[in-house]
Formats: sequence, structure tokens, C-alpha cells
Amino acid sequence: MYKRQAGIREYYRQFGGGNASSEDFRRVMESASGRDLEWFFKQWLERPGYPILASTLEWDGQAREARITVTQEQPDAWPAFRFPLDVEVALPDGARERVRMAVEGRSASVRLPAPVAPESVRLDPDGWLLHRREGR
Repeated sequence: MYKRQAGIREYYRQFGGGNASSEDFRRVMESASGRDLEWFFKQWLERPGYPILASTLEWDGQAREARITVTQEQPDAWPAFRFPLDVEVALPDGARERVRMAVEGRSASVRLPAPVAPESVRLDPDGWLLHRREGR
């Protein structure tokens, strides 16, 4: 069982049908995961905004790889967010290559195998991240 599922089950066991705070939820999830999640809760619950993402796609034919750069383009008054991001490139033959990258600042890059020039890139193809995509 995933730690997040165990944490949610424990949260419902302790607080189901009652009142709880975000701090209560944080404590249960930290206990289930064995990790300090203060940064996560501060980022998503106490700070303004959300990630506004743009991406660029470059193909290196000699290395046979794609380089994807993701930038956070939210207003300067909003912080840069920290999150894992799934990225998928579509190849001309219909194949898709995926990679998970760590975004920890205003810009992050990742390389992944691409035997031919990719046609497109999709950020967060499964829709897990609260964000807005900037067209580019």
C-alpha cells in the first residue's frame, strides 16, 4: 500500500465525521510517510498562487535525445514551487517517452531518449499537478 493511502486511511480513522485542521492532516501524513512535510503544506496552503508552466523542447540528433526545459512563469510576487513533474514526448511513429523530473526553482531541464525529433511535449499528462500551462 502506498504511504499516502495509508496516511489518508489513518486520517479518516482519527477524524472521520469530526473536525480536523490542516495541521492535523499534516501530522498524520508525516507519521505515515516518515518524512517532514512542512515545506509541502506551507507551499500549497499558506503561500499565494500556483505554478504557471511553460516548456521548450529541443532535439539533439547526434545524442539522440530530447531536452525539455520547464519554466515557472507566475508573477514575481508568487514563489517558485517545488514538485515532481511527469513529462511526455510524442514521437512521429506514435511512441511516447516519459520521464519524471524534479522542479525546484524557476527553471528545470531534463533529457530523455528520442531516436528521432519529437513532435510534441506534454507536461503532467495524467493531470496530477495543480497548475496552469502557458502556451509556447
